[in-house]
Amino acid sequence: MTQPHQVPNSGQWPYQAQQWQQPQQQPQQWQQPPAPGYGYPGPSGYPGYPGHPFAPQPQKPSGLSVAGMILGLVAIAFLLLSLVIPPMGFVSLPAAVVGIALSSVGGAQDNRSGAGYGMATAGVICSFFPLLLFVIGLAFWFRW
Repeated sequence: MTQPHQVPNSGQWPYQAQQWQQPQQQPQQWQQPPAPGYGYPGPSGYPGYPGHPFAPQPQKPSGLSVAGMILGLVAIAFLLLSLVIPPMGFVSLPAAVVGIALSSVGGAQDNRSGAGYGMATAGVICSFFPLLLFVIGLAFWFRW
């Protein structure tokens, strides 16, 4: 009795011989290259070139930094408006003080989160400038 897949010792190959056929080739079709803009930006910053897909993404500044800078700009605007309407200078004083406080706290948060503190620095400068001009203006006003 023979086992499956075994042929009695007849000297023949146990499998049917298959004739080899060359695979049929498809006609080569032209393919459009991928559109630019797909892929990660490369070292030069242009999209479409290979780059690292897990590059660190820039962090956004905290809301306190942005609010401090906006209050600094508002304080500058009210200080300039005080040249036409003198009592408006007193509105710029609290805006400048609150702007310095918010920018300082926001800068500390941005520094911890890795976002950088450029927006907070701009807020402190924009808030300190009207405060300084207000103090100088008061000094000249009381001197007369």
